[in-house]
Amino acid sequence: MAVLAIVLMGTVAYRYLKVDRLPPLSYPSVTVTTRYPQASAVDVEQLVSGPIEDVVAGVEGIESISSTSREGRSTVRLQLVEGADPDIASLEVERRISRIRSRLPADVLEPTVAKADPDELPIINIALTGAALDELYDVATNQIGPTLE
Repeated sequence: MAVLAIVLMGTVAYRYLKVDRLPPLSYPSVTVTTRYPQASAVDVEQLVSGPIEDVVAGVEGIESISSTSREGRSTVRLQLVEGADPDIASLEVERRISRIRSRLPADVLEPTVAKADPDELPIINIALTGAALDELYDVATNQIGPTLE
């Protein structure tokens, strides 16, 4: 009887179990990109990426910090914890970077802060190729679009 009761409860529970095919993802990130024209990758790392990493390390909600330093360009990526608000984090990052702006080299261009949230990305990207753009537009809007909708 106990096994029958468990199977019956499992069957009833399975009927009411909701499955979300596209669950909400919330792993936002903030990226700071800084251009330092004609500087070597080592200089970019020491003079730009390092100070930016140090100053943004105290922002609340950061899970990890990674950076890439190339010739003339620094990219610092802040991965936020699940559920963190990228708007608040990006404002805090901008505020902290403005504090150290005077300590960065004079030729460094203004750092840009961009936030990204996986929920804002498209689910699918489709590209059509062909010779006649008018025909491609008609195929996309009249055939492919309604089928996907």
